[in-house]
Amino acid sequence: MSQIKWQDKAHYHSSWESYEPMTLYKGIRKVDNYFKATVLVDMYYTARKKTEPEEYEQHMVARVAERESQLDYHIVDKVIDTRQGEDETEYLVKCKLHLSPHPFLDYLTLQQGGA
Repeated sequence: MSQIKWQDKAHYHSSWESYEPMTLYKGIRKVDNYFKATVLVDMYYTARKKTEPEEYEQHMVARVAERESQLDYHIVDKVIDTRQGEDETEYLVKCKLHLSPHPFLDYLTLQQGGA
């Protein structure tokens, strides 16, 4: 099962889908590429955990660093615009990214109790 963020839909419309129904969509290549680049690599290092513990530890440290770097995408720098979405108001925000000179712009919907 994979969580799918549908194009032109807010994140709260994301859904869990099994592999077979996803094969009907063009985006299945993205799922396949993610599986090859992430899941299979994790499986490889996990299988070698007992024989190569240093290699496994190095891989896990790199994965943690990657996850932490993605947290910058969730820090809102400023609200640029608003629009009425399907169910509620959406906000065009610029997110803080420390590694990129280009701002990340996206429409977000504020959830109850904060962003």
